[in-house]
Amino acid sequence: VYTYRVRAYFGSVLTAYSNSVVVNAPLSIALTPTNLTAQLLPGLLEVKLNWVDNAFNEDGYDIYYKVITEPNFVLTKTVVPNAVSTTLNNAPNPRFNPNTTYVFYVVATNSSGNSIQSNYDTVTTDVVSIERMVIQRHEFKVFPVPTNKNLIVEMPKLNEKLEISLIDMQGRTVYKAMESGNFDINVRGFAAGEYTLKMASLKLGISTTTLVVVSK
Repeated sequence: VYTYRVRAYFGSVLTAYSNSVVVNAPLSIALTPTNLTAQLLPGLLEVKLNWVDNAFNEDGYDIYYKVITEPNFVLTKTVVPNAVSTTLNNAPNPRFNPNTTYVFYVVATNSSGNSIQSNYDTVTTDVVSIERMVIQRHEFKVFPVPTNKNLIVEMPKLNEKLEISLIDMQGRTVYKAMESGNFDINVRGFAAGEYTLKMASLKLGISTTTLVVVSK
């Protein structure tokens, strides 16, 4: 913030000062983010971006991308100050198609404008894996919880069977099966309490768990 005032002089004679004017100096443009890397998360149409935050006066970071064959970049996401990473996927709006190469860059922003663009990085997407979507994005439903009858699991029809396990709080597996679509588990006769439902892809080496409750 700067304050200015003016007065006139003639030889050694000085007038009184004028009124004062306060001026807010504009912010300097934020420093450029560097070392941008784009990493594909296989089978999910999802990309993780990482960069180095060099700025000290940014209001946030803008993420731009385009299909490599297209002429213009599009702003696709804005993230908070001091951020050094973000993940892009097709939620809530579609961004990516399978088997397509995309280019990314990042700029720091503040009230004075945008920084110089970061380096570019590219990613080529792959085919969506339904199994990864189910396990890594938890795209299945388990209900009713609690229950003392049938525990129902709804999920998309898969290309491979998942190993389904129900594990009690002592670590004992009380149920195991292989399933590739909707299924239910008859829990009549199970002791009341909490159980861990585990769903695993033996082919991909990934799994997910969720807590369920068997009631009396």
